[in-house]
Amino acid sequence: MSKTYSILRPIASLILRTLFKIKVEGKENIPKGPFIIAANHNDSIDPAPLVYALKKNIYFLASDYLFHPPIRTRHLIKYTNQIPLKRGNSTGVLNKVNQEYLQKGKIFAIFPEGTIEGGKTILEPKTGVARMALLSKKPVLPIAINGTYGILPIRENPIWFRKFPKIKVTIGKPMTFEKYKTVDKTTLKQIAKEIMQEISKMYQENYEEYENQERRKFIEIERPQDIITTEQGDLIIPGKH
Repeated sequence: MSKTYSILRPIASLILRTLFKIKVEGKENIPKGPFIIAANHNDSIDPAPLVYALKKNIYFLASDYLFHPPIRTRHLIKYTNQIPLKRGNSTGVLNKVNQEYLQKGKIFAIFPEGTIEGGKTILEPKTGVARMALLSKKPVLPIAINGTYGILPIRENPIWFRKFPKIKVTIGKPMTFEKYKTVDKTTLKQIAKEIMQEISKMYQENYEEYENQERRKFIEIERPQDIITTEQGDLIIPGKH
């Protein structure tokens, strides 16, 4: 963990607690040791509530796009445990995350939707989270984030928050997948679907209090081509939004 990150984390936590009245539920479900966080992706601010909720050093994958102009926060993102990823390099990054992070006791977060482009609809997940779980043999911790939609929309390239809603982070029970003995496309899609459904269930339970827009429903749809974040479509990242 960098010195800059260690300074930014408490500052960000104070801002979230003060401006958004953030609430966390399910802390007792946080496992010991390394694990994979899987969460819904409503807004580019989503990594911050995860760090606040778990009070741990968490690593994220981020599209290389976010590290370059015109993104105004590109200088800050370099110091927040974001790992840049270029299109077409999913396999190499997947192995790197497993070997250099998860197998060394670190916590890694992934957004199975791979984008915030879904808006009010939770998109069908990509299979990167499933591949990561099977490769690392680490538990997946499903987390639902409510209330963040529209706070820091990346398309508007903001330097400050657009609104100040209440936020809730709901932490589910860890999920393991030892029952799956083979690794093929069908298995990967099934695991990713199980994880996303658990996230969606927690999200829906808190919708009435924390969401002002139409309910985001988990539906199995074909992902539009313009929001696929890798050539293979098999790695989950907070992609080019």
